[in-house]
Amino acid sequence: MKKMLSMMVAVTVGFLMISSYAQAQDTLAAAEKFYKNARVIIEAGPAGSGVDIGARLFAKYFEQSTGARVIVQNHSEVGGLKAINITYRAKPDGLTIGCHTLSTVIQNQLLGEPAAMYELDKLIPIGSSLMAPMALWVNPDGAYGDLEKFRAGKGLLQAGASRLGYMAFWGTLGGHLIGLDFKTLIGVGGPPAAKMSVMRGESHFTNIAVHTTGIAPDLKPVLFISLERHDLHPEVPTILEVADLTAEQKDLLALAEIGGLYSGAGFVFPQGVAQDRIKYVQNIYRKITSSKEFIEESKKLFGVSGAHDAEKLTENIQFYIDNKDKLEEIRRLVTAYYL
Repeated sequence: MKKMLSMMVAVTVGFLMISSYAQAQDTLAAAEKFYKNARVIIEAGPAGSGVDIGARLFAKYFEQSTGARVIVQNHSEVGGLKAINITYRAKPDGLTIGCHTLSTVIQNQLLGEPAAMYELDKLIPIGSSLMAPMALWVNPDGAYGDLEKFRAGKGLLQAGASRLGYMAFWGTLGGHLIGLDFKTLIGVGGPPAAKMSVMRGESHFTNIAVHTTGIAPDLKPVLFISLERHDLHPEVPTILEVADLTAEQKDLLALAEIGGLYSGAGFVFPQGVAQDRIKYVQNIYRKITSSKEFIEESKKLFGVSGAHDAEKLTENIQFYIDNKDKLEEIRRLVTAYYL
C-alpha cells in the first residue's frame, strides 16, 4: 500500500512539474509573440553620454533578439533624471524601458531630491552595465594640464550636472579628499556638455567615468576616484596615492569607487508590467550581455565590458540603501562646494 501511494505521489508530482513547465513555455511564447514587431521606447539619459551609447548598443541587440523595433529617446534635463521620471509614469505594458546612470538614479531618490519623481522600490530591474571607475579630467592644453599644477590651482571650477548625480556628487568628494581649492558648478548637461565647458575654459575640470566614449583625447584624466588604478589609463594615480586619508575618508572613497563601478547604464521597467514580459526581457538582457558578440562590441566602444542581471542589480540597489547614512554624510560634505 505504501509503495502504491509513493508511486501515486511520484506520478502526481511529475505531472505537476510537466504541467508547470508547459505553462511556463506557453507564457514565454506569449511574451515572445508580444515583442515581435512591437515598438519599444528606451527613455535614456543625455545624448552622447555613456548611458546613451549603452542604451543604443542594447537596443541594437534587443531588436535582433526579439524582432521588436526600438527607439532611444534622450533626456538631459535634471541630470538625465527626466528619463526615469517618464518611465515611472509610463503605461505598464512592457513597451517603455528606462535607462540612466544607476548611481544617479539611486542617490537622487534615496537622498530626497525633489526632481526624482519616482519611487526606487517600484522600479523593476532589468539589468545594468558594469563600467570603469571615475576620474577627474582636465584640459591637457590648459593651465592645469597635469596633476601637480591641478592640485596647486586656486579657485578652480568643476563642471557638474545634477546635485546628486555621479558627476558632481563623487567629483566633489574627490576634490574634497585631496584638499583642492574649488567650487562645483551645478546644471551642466552631462558628460558631453561638461567636456565642452572644460575645453572652452568655462570650468577647469570635471568628473567622468573613464570608459565614456568621446571624452579622451580632448580631455586628460589626472586622478582616479578609486582605490586602484585601471587598465584603461594605467598611468593615472588614485586618490590614495596622493593624499593621506583617515580611515573614515577611505570608507567614503570605497563607496565612491562602488558608485563609479555601478554607474553604468541601469535598465528598468515601471511598476505594473506583466510578469511574463518582465521575465522575458530580463532573460533576453542576460543572454545579450553574456554573448560573445555583445562583449566584443562593448569592449570596442568602452574599453570595458560587463553586466549585472536583475538579481545582482537588486543587490546593488540594496547596498546603497544599507549605506544611506554614508551617502547623507557625503552630501553634507559636497553641497558646501556647490554653486
